[in-house]
Amino acid sequence: MLTLACTPEAIEALPHECFHHPHPHVQRKMERLYVKRSGTAGETHPAVMWIAKATYYHYLQGYHTGGLAQLQEVRVASRERALQAYRGPLEASWVAPPPATVAEA
Repeated sequence: MLTLACTPEAIEALPHECFHHPHPHVQRKMERLYVKRSGTAGETHPAVMWIAKATYYHYLQGYHTGGLAQLQEVRVASRERALQAYRGPLEASWVAPPPATVAEA
């Protein structure tokens, strides 16, 4: 079982990040870490927090390897969008003023 040794800065940042981080997924990670830091029985954490044990231990391992900065990372897989090739002409058409009369249209 991993023990959680938080720095004073991390202890101070956890409650704030649970509610004020802009990304909800990071808020949930911080909440899980905050509950772990509170000192309750470790085996009950995943069940109480409605997450899989593997996810819970992944969060703890992430904190051990990279601290709060690693838990604050948001990894989103990027993929090619179908309209990406037409971005320039589409943006230009949105910026241009619309036709004022039927004849202009």
